[in-house]
Amino acid sequence: MKKIINLLVGSEENNQRVDVFINKKESSLSRTRIKNLILNKKLKLNSKILISPAKKVLTGDSLMLEIPVPKIASLKPYKFELNIIYEDKDLLIIDKPAGIIMHPGAGNYDNTIVNALI
Repeated sequence: MKKIINLLVGSEENNQRVDVFINKKESSLSRTRIKNLILNKKLKLNSKILISPAKKVLTGDSLMLEIPVPKIASLKPYKFELNIIYEDKDLLIIDKPAGIIMHPGAGNYDNTIVNALI
């Protein structure tokens, strides 16, 4: 289930960047994560969608930030020919080609080296 965070700007926060303001109030969210949520139209400022992390907030502004449910990595096998340089019971060394993601995350959940190892 998505999480909704509602914030109200107080006089001491007047004229702060919206991403900085949210980060100070919700320290569990990194500024990069906040920026990405804003750019993906997940923030409303006074009931209007905001797409600029640099926008300054004013006293009395109302913010509503929607945090979607994180996608879970599928870890489905990916048929990909790995060039194995060395392998023993504790270690695997591969020649990783450019352009293939190492592990699932941040929008890349399938077709990674980890998926190829399954």
